Amino acid sequence: MDTGGAEDGGIDWGGDGDLDITVEGSGADQSQNGAGAVAEDSRVAMGTDALSLFDHKETRDQVINELRELSGFLTQRLVEMEGENNVVAETIFQSAPQALQMRSLEEIRDMVAPVDAILAQLTNNRMRQLYMLKASPKYVDRLTASLQQKLDQADKMLARKRIMIEKRQGALQDQRDTEPKLQVIIKKTKELKKQMEGEISKRYSDRPVNIMGEINLL
Repeated sequence: MDTGGAEDGGIDWGGDGDLDITVEGSGADQSQNGAGAVAEDSRVAMGTDALSLFDHKETRDQVINELRELSGFLTQRLVEMEGENNVVAETIFQSAPQALQMRSLEEIRDMVAPVDAILAQLTNNRMRQLYMLKASPKYVDRLTASLQQKLDQADKMLARKRIMIEKRQGALQDQRDTEPKLQVIIKKTKELKKQMEGEISKRYSDRPVNIMGEINLL
């Protein structure tokens, strides 16, 4: 390749000879194949990269911590804006972004509410259980065993309920069966009472005799 001289207005490459450039086809092909393999492998997530945002504990904790810091910052700013002028607080707040400094009291309130709501959703007991279910097989085993134990207890209680229902039905049937016999006994008891009152009255010159007591309740 003839580059020409500097006095001809061309580019001085630092030499007067020809510049030979050799490109090996096989090397280029290998580079392309290697790039294709890397690109292919880069599409497959591995390790912690395969986890979603909230499946990765460190990322999840970082998001929650940042939300807590944001909530605390906005709450503090809200208190400062609602209270008296605080020169120190105003000086510290000057380092905040300009977009935040220009916010009104109502706008700050509107910011605090959704941040606290999101933070509450991410830290409630239901979400903690979901995290544990996905992250800890041992927790899943313990929870499964606990649920199975409760199911067994429920089955036992249902069995006891069926037994109590059967006993109640048996007791009601016994009551129905003994009711006629009871009426016969009551009738004979009243007749015996009258007979005894008559016998006692005869011994005391036919004076009226009444036997008192619970027998009169029959």
